[in-house]
Amino acid sequence: MPIDPHESKAFTLTGDLWSVKLQLSDCDLHLELTKPGGEANDDRIVVEIPARDFATDARTAILDKRTEMTKAKLIKKNGTDFLKPVRVTLTGVGFFDATHWAKKKPKIGTDHGTKFVKTLWELHPVFKVEFPPT
Repeated sequence: MPIDPHESKAFTLTGDLWSVKLQLSDCDLHLELTKPGGEANDDRIVVEIPARDFATDARTAILDKRTEMTKAKLIKKNGTDFLKPVRVTLTGVGFFDATHWAKKKPKIGTDHGTKFVKTLWELHPVFKVEFPPT
């Protein structure tokens, strides 16, 4: 059940993709994005693409782009951090990931991506991925 009206809406955002990791606990792809034109150490948001039929095209698009950028397969344990980001437009549902909430860090939580992730809000699940022309 949604805990906030934002969790009942789909959103589209464009940002710079810096990280793609496979979450072993649920096989979701965890992506970290900054604002367009952001730097590697700017604040980020987590975006998740689940291992579900409705997200197959989105997962394939991200994994194909990742392979194109790195010429390597996704390493399950570590994933990939890009030295140069990839501009991406994603559509998914707003989600407040309260499982990472912490009293000492109520806005950013703990164990929620890298140290650059600064919000518990995510797009999850993502069901559409596009790469705008550069």
